[in-house]
Amino acid sequence: MTATNKATNKATDRSRQNRFVFLDIMRGIAPVLVIYSHVVALFLDPHGLDSPVVDLLSEQLRDPLRLEQQMGHLAVVMFFLVSGFIITQVGTSESHREFSIKRLFRIYPLLIATVGLTAILSIWNLEVLRTGQHFEITLQSVLTNFALANYFMVPQVILLGVAWTLVIEVIFYSMVLSLLAVLRRWTWLAILIELGLVLAALLLAREFGPSFFLLSVNMSYLPVVLLGQVTWAVWSGRVPLWLGTVFGFASWTLYVLGDIRNMGRLDDAYSSTCALGFGLFIVLLLAEPHLRPTRPISFLADRSYSLYLMHGPIAFPVMEGLRGVVPVWLAVVAGLALTVAAAEVTFRYVEQPGQRIGRRLTKRFRLKKAEPRKTPPERVEPAWPEPRQPEPRRGPQGVEPAWPGPGSGDAPTVKRIRPVPALDEALPARPPRPAPRPAPPPWPTRQPRPATGPPAPPVNGVRNGHDVIRGELWDPDPDRVAGGGRHRRED
Repeated sequence: MTATNKATNKATDRSRQNRFVFLDIMRGIAPVLVIYSHVVALFLDPHGLDSPVVDLLSEQLRDPLRLEQQMGHLAVVMFFLVSGFIITQVGTSESHREFSIKRLFRIYPLLIATVGLTAILSIWNLEVLRTGQHFEITLQSVLTNFALANYFMVPQVILLGVAWTLVIEVIFYSMVLSLLAVLRRWTWLAILIELGLVLAALLLAREFGPSFFLLSVNMSYLPVVLLGQVTWAVWSGRVPLWLGTVFGFASWTLYVLGDIRNMGRLDDAYSSTCALGFGLFIVLLLAEPHLRPTRPISFLADRSYSLYLMHGPIAFPVMEGLRGVVPVWLAVVAGLALTVAAAEVTFRYVEQPGQRIGRRLTKRFRLKKAEPRKTPPERVEPAWPEPRQPEPRRGPQGVEPAWPGPGSGDAPTVKRIRPVPALDEALPARPPRPAPRPAPPPWPTRQPRPATGPPAPPVNGVRNGHDVIRGELWDPDPDRVAGGGRHRRED
């Protein structure tokens, strides 16, 4: 194994770890059902060939569940639901250019290779898969099939019978691309606009000519894709459950309206098949936490696109060439084995290189991911108590504390105020501070009694505020005493 293959396998393993297992299960089952339906409906039944396996599946699954077209439409519903879910999730994280370039290199390299191979094999008169439409090999038909423009032209020339689902995928990609900004910010509004566009296409299908009618026929399948988109919106929390239920019911109604408006449906089991496929989709989504990836499912899921396109130009020429030469089952097994081998080749040398080119071209157009908000480290409390910080005091003139007082911060800092001469001259001078009071002694002291002369004679029986007669303290105010009244001191 070369270094390139090792790096590719490692990248594939890393991407597989970030994928939904339930989507891989659906992507692995869908191409198997498509191949089975085409082998039965377009090879065994036209030639009157029977198979006990086909009879058993018809009795147990197809007939009880009304899975018409040999369960082929159920596979188409699976593909559309997966696309609606995953394309919406991817689109919300990509820029417009990145989204368009990646989808372009995802769809068209293998499509162009398969259409070219089909044209070459048809020129050699080999029987490839045909679905009944007009088939003609010209330069114009090849180029229009390359671009999928043939599905909007009258008459339609279809070289690759299974490419009709790719037209619906491209229409959905275009709608998501045009509403990408709305989808990121207002997901509910983007879904509402898409539902409105589908409704307008169904109501005006026959008003603007045959090309617009063909566009409307393709858009009549978009409600299935929108069911996958609504499921993602509810699952991701972009839309509440009650609103998602309303949108889901609206999508179902529009899909049924496609039957009522005769939009090219082959039978009357389209709506019931859609309901069955959506129910299976929801069950697998709810079981996602308990699902684990397996090698067979991952193998089929990775190569689902190659298997879907390559079985037409590979399996059918082999089965037609071996019919009548070997038993039927051996011809079918040989055709399927060569299809798997061809899908492996196209997956490694067409799909993966195309995806790598798309990623390389979109490096400069990627959206910048929002950096996580930095949180300050948690403060670790010491095992011993911290010393108490001194309260901020007013410093010298021109220096003010940054904190007004205690409790406004862990530790005060000093903020230098630049003096302004003009203001200093205009403002009055600061008055001098009063002298501080002397500190009281730490213990009470007894003051000595001042030496005085002989006591003054009492006036009306009162000497120095002391009633010498009653022994009570009176007010020695001479004015009051002179007035002849005795007044008790209030203090």
